[in-house]
Amino acid sequence: MYIDLKKTLEEIGNCLPEKGAPTPKQLQRMYELTQRLESQELAVIYDMEDFGSPAAQEQRPLAQQHSSGENRNGIVILKLDEPLPSMKKLTEAVEKHWKAMLYAAISDAAAQEPLPYFEKTFVEIEIVTPRGQQ
Repeated sequence: MYIDLKKTLEEIGNCLPEKGAPTPKQLQRMYELTQRLESQELAVIYDMEDFGSPAAQEQRPLAQQHSSGENRNGIVILKLDEPLPSMKKLTEAVEKHWKAMLYAAISDAAAQEPLPYFEKTFVEIEIVTPRGQQ
């Protein structure tokens, strides 16, 4: 698959006016293109990991870098270091990335000790959002 990241970056840059502040329409277009860029970047990264880019194989896969799992005393904690994508941002590449992060975190937890099995269980999902910079 060939994806031209420079083309999308150029399109984003073209949304900015030479002088003055961008219009709401220009900002919305930049937002949509930025979402496309994220999906394209993920697709390129996973293609490099899947199809043997030497540089990509020298480091841990992206999903493993952005997730971890803990397994102690029957409690399993999965940590995904990225915000939940909105439905608008859910592309095939983003979905593949989230599934890979979940699999990596579960594998990490399972490597520590066998995963617990319960007939009934309590699942708590805690979403932690960092404060934005001011």
